Amino acid sequence: MSAKHEKNVVSPTRPEDVLLLCCAQSSAVSEREERMRSLMQKQLDWAYLFWMARVHAMVPLLCWYIDVTCRDALPTAILNQLRKHFRHNARNNLFVTRELLRILDLFEEYGIEAIPYKGPVLASSVYGNLALRQFVDLDFLIQKQDALKARDLLLSQGYRPENPLATEKEVSYLRSERELVFIRNDGRVFLDIHWQIVPQYFSFRLDHQRLWKNLEAISLGGRKIMTFSPEDLLMILCVHNGGKHHWERLGWICDVARLIEVHKSLDWGRVIEQAGALGAERILFLGLYLANSLLGASLPEAVSKRVFLDRAVESLAQRIHARLFQNSQDSSGLVERSLFHLKMRERVRDRVNCFLRMATVPTVGDLMFLPLPQSLFLLYYLLRPIRLAGRLGLGLFDPKVSVPFVPTPVEVVERMLEMAAVRPGDVVYDLGCGDGRIVIMAAKRYGAHGVGVDIDPHRIKESEANARSEGVDQLVTFWQKDARKIDFSGASVVMLYLPRSMNLKLKNTIQRELQPGARIVSHEYEIGNWPPVKTEIVLDAIGTSHMIFMWKIHKSSNPD
Repeated sequence: MSAKHEKNVVSPTRPEDVLLLCCAQSSAVSEREERMRSLMQKQLDWAYLFWMARVHAMVPLLCWYIDVTCRDALPTAILNQLRKHFRHNARNNLFVTRELLRILDLFEEYGIEAIPYKGPVLASSVYGNLALRQFVDLDFLIQKQDALKARDLLLSQGYRPENPLATEKEVSYLRSERELVFIRNDGRVFLDIHWQIVPQYFSFRLDHQRLWKNLEAISLGGRKIMTFSPEDLLMILCVHNGGKHHWERLGWICDVARLIEVHKSLDWGRVIEQAGALGAERILFLGLYLANSLLGASLPEAVSKRVFLDRAVESLAQRIHARLFQNSQDSSGLVERSLFHLKMRERVRDRVNCFLRMATVPTVGDLMFLPLPQSLFLLYYLLRPIRLAGRLGLGLFDPKVSVPFVPTPVEVVERMLEMAAVRPGDVVYDLGCGDGRIVIMAAKRYGAHGVGVDIDPHRIKESEANARSEGVDQLVTFWQKDARKIDFSGASVVMLYLPRSMNLKLKNTIQRELQPGARIVSHEYEIGNWPPVKTEIVLDAIGTSHMIFMWKIHKSSNPD
């Protein structure tokens, strides 16, 4: 087996990043522990460390290894915080795992063949412990002909589609997309059903018959379930995490390194042969390069030689190394991501196909932007490049974004207001206000003024009625608007419960418009690459844990 490859590895400079990297390594245990103890002697920024661990899907591993290795060197308050974060993740993972088994039973009852992968399945089969991996969603591969049947079943079970489409667009959607994404009505589970592993523009199609033929049984929650073989899973992880998401999280690289370490008898010949047939050798080799160079995952000598011979792989890996450790977690621009993706394909014909499909194949955004009957579906192929041009230019073709309403528990609302230190004279903006509960409580309890913003007119009417009922309608105002297109420079406090993608879209506006002293508090989701000054876990009335983040604007117009 080969040793860790040290050539041109970009090393992190902050001790918090180095500590996180140590926790991701699955080999050289004694060396890792010695390095961690040394790092614990430094003055660590714990708020930054917890934030980076969450961004990189590394919270449970960080908490676990520090507790096991260095608990005696920790102040009691930090140790308690670590354990609280670990319990929060473990509680969530158990809930999501129970939901996976319930959905599997339903699919079986209704004759829908489904293969679960990633999420709880990966935690159990690769980490050997459900609590040691961070996940929030469930992924199933199904047969395309079962997509609408599975959708109807999930709708009956308290799920709603992330991108609801009118009935007349269903056929169009199935022609252009490769997955359906659902959210449980309480917001606790995201569920994806795929009939291909990656979007159509990847020009990458795994053989489903072979995938089903090579399934293997694993134990999950005291039951045996069928999932992908280690060889197929390795290829899928490299394609999904690398080809689709460009290895933006250290946790994804850790998944590959762990899989390699756990399954030492991998049939490497089969893996590389499959990658070559799919034109995805470079995608596979990039994942192996990262797992080896960053985390010390052992590769057979013959495989290692092939991986490190491709200079394009080394160049791509250096960009990923630098991005991971330069406090730059924002999503890349459209052009940069597209070029990066094209460079990951070794065959010219695959690059050409990918480019043409990215430029012309309609996406769900195109379908939602312009309603067309099925007979005019071909017009979407013309609309696609026009919308792309708009995104690259002035953003003239950016559609309205509808975010499903998930109520924030009262206990969380109370703590968000306390964390922001709301007081009389504050102006509290809630972007995506739902039923108005946050600004109403801010007005009633603290005498603050409030502005609630929501794109849904029904929520605005509901909020106004609630404000009148609570007797604070003179202190609060509600706007039916897109949160990305309002002026909130008058806010002293901004409250968010929006997806990461929406928070990221709002980041520049927050930075530009808010005055020094303004506080931003977000429920569950971070804002791009801004480390919060505070991170807390709050339990609601039924024992569900929630993450809260706070930032504060200073003179530099950057949050601290």
